[in-house]
Amino acid sequence: MMKKMRQITKSVMWFVVIAFVGTIIFAWGMDLTGKSSGVKPDVIATVNDQDISIQGYNNLLETRYKEAEQSYGELTEEMVQSLRDQTFLELINQALLLAEVKKRKISVTDKEVFEFLRRNPPRELIQADFLQTNGQFDYGKYMQLLANPTLDWTPYENFVRSTIAQVKLQEMVVGMARVTPQDVKMNFLQSQTKLAAHFIMIGASEFENKIQVSQTDIKNYYELNKEKYQEEPRAALTYVLFPKSASAEDEEKIKNELLDLKKKIAEGTDFVEVAIDYSQDPGTSSKGGDLGWFAKGAMVKPFEEALLKLKPDQISEPVKTDFGWHLIKLHGTKKEKGETKFHASHILLRLKPSRESLAKIKAEAEEFASRSKKVGFEKLASQKQLTVVSTGLFKKNDFLKDFGSNSPAHRFAFEAKVGEVSTAMETPNGFAVCKLVDQKPAGLKSLDEMQNFLAKELNSKKALDLAFQKATQIYLSIKPGQSLSEVAKAHQLTVNHTGTFTAQDISVSGVGISPEFQGVAFALTKENQISKPVRGKFGVYIIELASKEAPSDSVFTAMQDSLTKDLLNERQAEIYNQWLSSLKRQAKIQDYRQQALREEENL
Repeated sequence: MMKKMRQITKSVMWFVVIAFVGTIIFAWGMDLTGKSSGVKPDVIATVNDQDISIQGYNNLLETRYKEAEQSYGELTEEMVQSLRDQTFLELINQALLLAEVKKRKISVTDKEVFEFLRRNPPRELIQADFLQTNGQFDYGKYMQLLANPTLDWTPYENFVRSTIAQVKLQEMVVGMARVTPQDVKMNFLQSQTKLAAHFIMIGASEFENKIQVSQTDIKNYYELNKEKYQEEPRAALTYVLFPKSASAEDEEKIKNELLDLKKKIAEGTDFVEVAIDYSQDPGTSSKGGDLGWFAKGAMVKPFEEALLKLKPDQISEPVKTDFGWHLIKLHGTKKEKGETKFHASHILLRLKPSRESLAKIKAEAEEFASRSKKVGFEKLASQKQLTVVSTGLFKKNDFLKDFGSNSPAHRFAFEAKVGEVSTAMETPNGFAVCKLVDQKPAGLKSLDEMQNFLAKELNSKKALDLAFQKATQIYLSIKPGQSLSEVAKAHQLTVNHTGTFTAQDISVSGVGISPEFQGVAFALTKENQISKPVRGKFGVYIIELASKEAPSDSVFTAMQDSLTKDLLNERQAEIYNQWLSSLKRQAKIQDYRQQALREEENL
């Protein structure tokens, strides 16, 4: 069967081939045969000397971009940058997995491939008109297509073969995961048992001004805790940013587009239809631009000023706001509790720089980068009245304003030499030119560098010790049968209440994030039972159990199978992620994005 499916004829149905292209990332994403030797112009990364092509990255990025637009509408620059990073990481993971499949000699039979195709029709074909009967996907027609010897299924067959091999690999990796009935019961109780508590807190801040920290204290504390102050490599940049600003021509083009739409409506096309087809407001375009009823002051000032000039069923001239340019249609007004309300719709076209504008901005940034190497970075910035921004020292994974995470600026900062000026690099907000001003290698931070931090940390620690001493004295003063409110009254303290929480909640009302508090609270078994002092981050707690409600055994019995499955899936995911992280740590990964990424406007 598979040999027949691989027969190629001139009568290939190109629709089928094109439909599969969107899902096949393996052939595009990686050069599966060649080894890397130096940086190639068409390579975006290497994983253990295995090339990942720029074409593969760009094709997968375009697919992910379209998927995100369908889900979220207009994408912000931050979302686009995140998509780039996720797509790159996806291809790195694929390269690691395929190499592991090869290493373990995992094979996939033709029968397994055919069964997968039989059971999992591609989404593109499920939606194809020629496989529909009475508006529904016709599985019989799909099977006829699958058996057609004139069609070349090789690309999708290869994709399926790789997919099945990776599934087998995952099953090998997570095969040792186990959960016992006791594990399931404990997890169930932690998630379903509800507890409420009263507590008093002795805050460390009460003692911070009463403590003196000497230089000897700081030095001794530093020597005892050196392992805590090992630092990753750090770097510092200065940069100038050329913002992605729309030109006057871009503004005029948007206004003219809106005027054309207004003319189209005047000639008889329904406003709703035009809004659905053209509006770039993801929240209202599917509703024909309908904003519903809203009160005066609900909209930004330029929008409201234009709205107030309209009569019912009248459409405004193009109106500019911070969101873009609008056509506004007023449907009507009404009085409600003495307040005027409006019912309106709008068509929004977002103002974005055109490709031509972006090209000019990029060229300006590139010119600055080139000239700064001769004139001097700071001097040229001053001449051009550009603001020079400093990042301060940062680590490889730190978030940087204007750049995000894992950006070309990060890579430049840790690959360049101090004093070097970068090429123009695209950021979510514009094009930046960076200068590397400092690099610090990994190692122990010096005592001088840590001085202020250590003084504060030691002060907080000593203050917490004093808070614990006071809490211990209070705890030892508690008499049998005495309530926490009585204890608090005797010591002029306030009793706080948590509300209901579970052991798996991230934070507790009135306490915040404190695993120590939660652990001790759930160890209490009787109402009104009072705990020993519990150290938190900012103070010491004494806790009284107010209520504790455990779920019934019958509920557990009814849910046991699904709970077991969920916990097993959780354990398997944890094992798999740890294994994949280990693969990455051991791999030699070279990132060439800064040199290789094609421009965003080519998408």
